[in-house]
Amino acid sequence: MRIDVSKIIDNSRINKLHITVIAVGAAVLVIDGYDLVSMGLVIPRLAEQWGVEPSSFAVALSMAMFGVMVGSGTAGILGDYIGRR
Repeated sequence: MRIDVSKIIDNSRINKLHITVIAVGAAVLVIDGYDLVSMGLVIPRLAEQWGVEPSSFAVALSMAMFGVMVGSGTAGILGDYIGRR
């Protein structure tokens, strides 16, 4: 028996489950990026109040991005090693 997946996908309709998955994915994407965006918006004001140059925060901002990179790579490798559930 041969199943034509493209035909099944072409003939299917978008239902409530599809919309829910897209909405949850979009919400996670926005929430995940909020911390990085908020730091970029807060740093100038914080630097002004503390009386330091905004460039003083470069290491902290760089480490945040470095942490995202390491965490993403580590989670992917661990997921392959342990197995995705």
